[in-house]
Amino acid sequence: MQVLNEPSRVTPKTKTLIDLVITNSVESLSHSGVYPLAISDHNLIYAVRKIGIPRGQPRLIETRNFTHFNESKFKSDLINSMWPLIANFQNVNDAWSAWNDVFIGVVDKHMPCRIVKIRNKPSPWLNSNVKQVMFKRDCLKKKASKSCSPEDWAAYRQQRNLANKEIRHSKKCFYKKQIEEASGDQRATWKILNDLMGKQSDSITVSELRTDSATLTRPEEIADFLNCHFTTMGPRLASEIPPDQFNKKPEDYLKKHSPSFQF
Repeated sequence: MQVLNEPSRVTPKTKTLIDLVITNSVESLSHSGVYPLAISDHNLIYAVRKIGIPRGQPRLIETRNFTHFNESKFKSDLINSMWPLIANFQNVNDAWSAWNDVFIGVVDKHMPCRIVKIRNKPSPWLNSNVKQVMFKRDCLKKKASKSCSPEDWAAYRQQRNLANKEIRHSKKCFYKKQIEEASGDQRATWKILNDLMGKQSDSITVSELRTDSATLTRPEEIADFLNCHFTTMGPRLASEIPPDQFNKKPEDYLKKHSPSFQF
């Protein structure tokens, strides 16, 4: 589809649309148009494409709602709960279960549970100190934008550099600690590195494996076949190496060249 509907070349006698924007995905464009220019008899045509960072699936967390929480009423309900009945239980597990039911019942009344969607991935290295430095940076920029004072802009740039330094330091320390704690665990280490590089790890399930003789679908058969393949790969490749190659040194594979040269 051609999305422009204005003439792109205008003369005293003609108006023509000879500069085109053609797309097979109109929904991916936010808007388009023609902008007049004096440097040419052709106007500028443009199209703005919708480009956004794909969002992952939101995380659902369970939290408590403290909007209408009243501490005095909460304590009063706890005091007036049926605590004496718990002492009648002979079994400690039954007593604990009864105590927990009473306590959680009062908590649910004053601080009910709710499910909250967390859309953005949290930055675990973003501690309170870094947040405070960033907040001061933003305040100084707002102040400098209003006053246009060279002193305010200088103060903002100094705070901005400090914030960038704190962010890099905090992020470095966090991932360094994570990698040190995962030492010896390759799976955990690669998970940390992929997270650091922004790579999404997708779990892959092999439900079918085709071999030269059959098609395997049972998980046990697939696992046995892959295990046999990889455990015999080394000896199989070693058997293909000629015997006279085992006594060779790495230097034997290097080609000697004359050390002289000329322009």
